[in-house]
Amino acid sequence: MASIILLGPPGAGKGTQRSKLVEKYGFKEIIPGDLMREEVRNKTSDGIILAQYINNGLLAPHDLVMKIVKSKIDTYFSQGFNNIIFDGFPREVEQFEELNKILQGYDIFKIMAVFLLKVNNETVKERIKIRGLTSGRADDISEDVINKRIEIYYQKTKRVVDEYRKLNLLIEIDANKEIDNVFEDIDSFLKNCMIK
Repeated sequence: MASIILLGPPGAGKGTQRSKLVEKYGFKEIIPGDLMREEVRNKTSDGIILAQYINNGLLAPHDLVMKIVKSKIDTYFSQGFNNIIFDGFPREVEQFEELNKILQGYDIFKIMAVFLLKVNNETVKERIKIRGLTSGRADDISEDVINKRIEIYYQKTKRVVDEYRKLNLLIEIDANKEIDNVFEDIDSFLKNCMIK
């Protein structure tokens, strides 16, 4: 049993690698960005608040993000699943700290590895623009919003990366490579985690 985290800037390929890992290992997914966009699409009371942040490339309020994440963890636990893959989360130290507290209540979801997908900014911007042609996401279209997301990522997530490095959980992956090569690099580390 193991749970893992994929970190990296927007456009690093987290979603692509997550899909391949889910297919091979059967991870259950927690993608806060997708969960929040669903709230926005459904125009829930939380979604109306979230839209103001997401559409401007800003990080959503901590309490709302954690409420959505905890709800999904509770659902997976009640359904008897053991392995979770967190995509692009936690992004801030406050989320890191609260996620640790939540997972202590569910020992089966212990984090075994944190994969940091490293990619240069030019590649990130190019990938997001290409994705924006088909994703329909407001935060993939505007260059100003894209730049803001990248800036916030480096400001906020660096401290999270440092925390996981201190815990000896961080594995840095060169995500400038071809998709299959990136997956092979991740998979070679995962084989050493006891995933069942």
